[in-house]
Amino acid sequence: MELQLWNRNISNRATATSVTPSSFVQQGTVDWPSLAKASVTASVSVLTRFSGAGVEAWTAMFAQVVLGTFQLSTKGEARLNEALGKLTSFGSAGDLMYFGFGVKHIVRTLAESREGMVTVALCASLSEAHSLEMSTSIIKEYAKLYGAGATGNLVPSYRQWEALVRTCSGVLAQSPFGVVVEFFWRLNPHSGERQRFCGNIKDVAHAMEGLAKISSGLMKSMVLKGDSSLAFLAAIAQWLLDLRVVVQDASGHIVYPSVEPDVNDYQLMIIYVDDRVTSESVARVGGAYYIGSLEDVITNKIENVCLNGRVEWANALGHTFGSSATKLLQVPTLLGALFGGAAKLYSLGSDEAPTPETPRLFLNTRPGASARAFIDLACRTLPELADSRNAMENTLEQPDDEAYLHFEKASSLLREVCGCREFCSQNGPANKPRPACLLLLAHTAIQLIRQVFTIASIPADIRPRRRGLEHLYDLLRTKDTSTNLYPLHALDYIGLLDLAATLFGFGHEFIEDREGSTSRISVFSSGGVCFVLDGVLELSVKKEQALRVHIIPGQIEWDSKLYEKAYDGRPGGSWNVIPQMVLPVSKALFEAQMQLIASMTTRAVVSESFGELGLSYEIISTSGNSFLGPRHLGDHIARASSNVSCFGQSCRPYNRLQEDFRFMLSLPPPPGSTTSQTVSGLDLPEKPVIMLFGENKVARCVPLVLYYYRIILQDTECIACCARRAMKTDKPHEVIIISHLTVEDIERVMQIPNTLVNDA
Repeated sequence: MELQLWNRNISNRATATSVTPSSFVQQGTVDWPSLAKASVTASVSVLTRFSGAGVEAWTAMFAQVVLGTFQLSTKGEARLNEALGKLTSFGSAGDLMYFGFGVKHIVRTLAESREGMVTVALCASLSEAHSLEMSTSIIKEYAKLYGAGATGNLVPSYRQWEALVRTCSGVLAQSPFGVVVEFFWRLNPHSGERQRFCGNIKDVAHAMEGLAKISSGLMKSMVLKGDSSLAFLAAIAQWLLDLRVVVQDASGHIVYPSVEPDVNDYQLMIIYVDDRVTSESVARVGGAYYIGSLEDVITNKIENVCLNGRVEWANALGHTFGSSATKLLQVPTLLGALFGGAAKLYSLGSDEAPTPETPRLFLNTRPGASARAFIDLACRTLPELADSRNAMENTLEQPDDEAYLHFEKASSLLREVCGCREFCSQNGPANKPRPACLLLLAHTAIQLIRQVFTIASIPADIRPRRRGLEHLYDLLRTKDTSTNLYPLHALDYIGLLDLAATLFGFGHEFIEDREGSTSRISVFSSGGVCFVLDGVLELSVKKEQALRVHIIPGQIEWDSKLYEKAYDGRPGGSWNVIPQMVLPVSKALFEAQMQLIASMTTRAVVSESFGELGLSYEIISTSGNSFLGPRHLGDHIARASSNVSCFGQSCRPYNRLQEDFRFMLSLPPPPGSTTSQTVSGLDLPEKPVIMLFGENKVARCVPLVLYYYRIILQDTECIACCARRAMKTDKPHEVIIISHLTVEDIERVMQIPNTLVNDA
């Protein structure tokens, strides 16, 4: 008997007898003896893709047999097909790596059959609401219910189930499924009292077995009692199986649907009770199945055992923080003044360089325009802030030098309104029934907008995770709140990739385990969503692109294999140096510079070592080769681009460029470097240096990462403001200005008449 892994690859052999996985399932049981004798056929290309994902062909077949006991409804299939239709992929520079779901991704292979579609739906829905560990444990336990008659060597291992779940993660990231989970959770009267721990794994698996029987007509209805996991089970029943779901509270009052149904007209009844007072397992007790509390799970991360859905942008604050958000939104004037003050303070910035991973938001743009852009983004992203818009606008109209005063006043008044003992008032009641501080909640909204500002592209249908917003609040909660200004920069130490993953994936694990571990990561996948630095997709020295993040549902693919993350390759290289020059410059030196820049090309390079990916840009020229990592380059651009405040209008000239600076046409060697080639007689600079590279972005990248001194990267700023900033540092001779000007430009600025003189 021949068992097809992919129905479209039907064998042409006349003697072959093809069957589907459902052929081995009769009346809810699996014919394991017959299945054990079956052979599995698939094309080499299909087997290669499964192998690249770490999923054995037998695991995929076993999953289809076991999970095929579910019957998706017509609506459920349509919803899944819609989700599959939204899946796309994007290539890195050079199209060496791909992010997302490609046209040959194995979820598309599985979805060619009914059983495969069910497998994708259940694995994706589990991973949309749970951690990878919890999803794997539940689906493995469910498989054991049907695999009781299978011999030990037939049942896939935990690692195989984990690989299958990971591969399907992200399929529903752009669907409303996560929102449906949160909807049913909010019907729980205990929803705001404590963390949402998942139910007992075995009980959840048994409940899923009941749903499978109802969907296939083997059982009429089922009653479930319990706590957190009921929200997930109800979402499965309604969104994928189109069952009639009724929700009751512990007193017997129907809270869903809003129109009271016939008492017997349901297929799944959910009754929320406190799982701490029930000791029964899922065994039927008094006409209902109890989902017990989670026990005997070994984990060092509490997030791994919590339910985690998504919230709509339109109600993100209210649906996440409940009554606290309601009270905050009832003081729109104070909230608007705080938002407006924060926007203005961000736009004004400072002359101090930020941390490597967090560039100033609105560097070198007009303060009024940039602050207004922040306000516009806030009101578009969070419609709940609409009533605060006027107060935000009024704050922006105030003089710049009063921005902090307005921000400070709004902060103090919000502390008075809140009155919580933890942060706002020593005299506040210790047991006040409000889970969130209003001031920190307002700052959570500010930080949310700040992070959205740094994200280059968010798919239209992807929503933030409720736990991501809660975690953002928790991160602020652990910081010093004694000063009103501190929360504005409290999260600057956290990488932008980490924060984006916290909001839209399961990125808390990266923040908690940082210790420098993510400092070289330029792209990773968390919760079925890829988080990609802009520099991975395209080489650029533009400050607004340096550390922007792209959000792409799916995984990282290279060489037909799937990966969780990619690191920067190690920087390095060698370069010949054109000596420092005195203006006006000779034609020979100028032409040498032009030839060097013209010779520069770049290509992306991907390598694998010990199962980890490395991604670099190789810059090639007649002067030597160099390797730059996109994350490393982005960090340096952020530092080098955050030192000068210049708005390009009415800037005072700098008349001592030739006296105070030395000019170089190419790269001087890093002090003590053994990799860069030096020119005889070249000394370390005794004055700050201006390097002239023109608009060649490739050439300007090299000194950013190979030179050890302080860098100022000129973009829209004038050379005069860059020069003044260099001379204000404590060690001006250690400053290099990487300029986009040419020799002709700088001579014109300095009004040197004899340009490009002939060699004597």
